Amino acid sequence: MRFIVWILLGFGCTGVTDTDTDTDTDTDTDTDTDTDTDVELSDACLFGDSSAELRASSLVTIEDVGEYTRAGALPEQTAQQFMVGMNDQDLGTFDDLAEAFSYTDDGLYVYSVVAHHDSASYVWLKWYGGDTEVGYLFPADALEMVAEVSDGEIIDCTAKAPK
Repeated sequence: MRFIVWILLGFGCTGVTDTDTDTDTDTDTDTDTDTDTDVELSDACLFGDSSAELRASSLVTIEDVGEYTRAGALPEQTAQQFMVGMNDQDLGTFDDLAEAFSYTDDGLYVYSVVAHHDSASYVWLKWYGGDTEVGYLFPADALEMVAEVSDGEIIDCTAKAPK
């Protein structure tokens, strides 16, 4: 990791020193999802046990990314993540995004979720089938699901909370 050290005297900057503090770049012995910060993790899910706990959590910051009411409007990465999640459900196997998207009643809600302990970014895809909340959580730029939301409950969570 590189740090820029500014030496300030009075009102101005008199020098800059660039130092490399990451001396071992070949191994990663971290216990969390970020490669630069060592944090001991618990067995508890980072997102809590339900979407209500996720929304109220002090462990993460959640931002609304958007609402999509048709399959063709989904960004490519979001569409791929949605298909991974849908094909993990017991609804069958989907080859067609429009067919999978037809299971959402009002569309797909997308949120950015950032963990405070390591700044790891996740995406939360949320949708409803009837009055049942369904969803998936992925690392922001990955296609491997880290948690699923089934009837508002978070299950199969592999992203762990700090102790």
